[in-house]
Amino acid sequence: TQDRGDDMAGIFSAEITPFKGLDIKPMYSIFYAQGTTNGQTRAGRGGLTTSTPYQPTGTVLGGIHEWRNTVGVDARFRMGPFSLDPTIMYQFGQTTVVAPSSFAASGAIPGRVYRPELNAFLIDVRGGFQLGPLLLQGLAMYTSGNSRRNNALGTVRYYQPLSTDTGYLADWGTNLTSLGIDYLNAYNEANGVVPYMGAAIGYDKYGRMQFGAKATYAITPALSISADANTIWAAEKVERSGTLVGGGGILPQFAGSPNRSPSRHIGEEINLLVSWKFAPGLSWDNQAGYLFPGAALQGDTDPAQGPQNVKPPFMLSSRIRYTF
Repeated sequence: TQDRGDDMAGIFSAEITPFKGLDIKPMYSIFYAQGTTNGQTRAGRGGLTTSTPYQPTGTVLGGIHEWRNTVGVDARFRMGPFSLDPTIMYQFGQTTVVAPSSFAASGAIPGRVYRPELNAFLIDVRGGFQLGPLLLQGLAMYTSGNSRRNNALGTVRYYQPLSTDTGYLADWGTNLTSLGIDYLNAYNEANGVVPYMGAAIGYDKYGRMQFGAKATYAITPALSISADANTIWAAEKVERSGTLVGGGGILPQFAGSPNRSPSRHIGEEINLLVSWKFAPGLSWDNQAGYLFPGAALQGDTDPAQGPQNVKPPFMLSSRIRYTF
């Protein structure tokens, strides 16, 4: 009986500089897993946990494999005051899943082995323009997802990172939907149901799209202040009438009319950061973040525990860092 097998992953890349100011880094990643695997590499989504569907028993004694291929390019362009940093990734391959009984309403046969194809992509583009002490930057990202009543047993359209170490967009400046300056806290980071977006990139199985703007002003070479604003949406409409499954995300209401209309709107986040390098090797950073939640975040609450009321979260962080 196969419960755990041999997993492996490899990343191959080259760094090319056609001319000064342009760096191109093509990349290929291969991932293979037998049975269950690491929770960041394969996060539970759409009501599908990462344990039982990948631990076959009874008449199904083996053959639970996943081959995941990711190809893409990461580039950096600098020309005078202008900067552009695009990243494009495409994911393909095949996985194997034993359909759980909770998927019967979607038309799946419980206990049957399904072999969905992987077909997902991620686009992340950032640009900037320097005007003396003022730096203006913009962000646009999109990652694909599955629609709410698609059980993902035919095609997996949500992007699965090998590992982000919970740090996706931490370098952008968001303090709640990604790790802020303290490296430890973020909104819903320890959630055991819907994967945290700083680790999973997308929101559950629904993908994600985000647009952001940021301005940084250097008052002195050692003192700067920056502010950013972001609007965050799911690529597909999020189920707000689903059932929360521990380690499996939101199990959709596959049949019948939903009690609440689905929504793509995750929310708007604003942040303010003041950084002061007050001595050699010493810096003091203070950050404040506030999230205006959208209706899609109500899918991350359990209606069996009370009203789906998502209150606006905020966080204040102060850090002194010594570098030597």
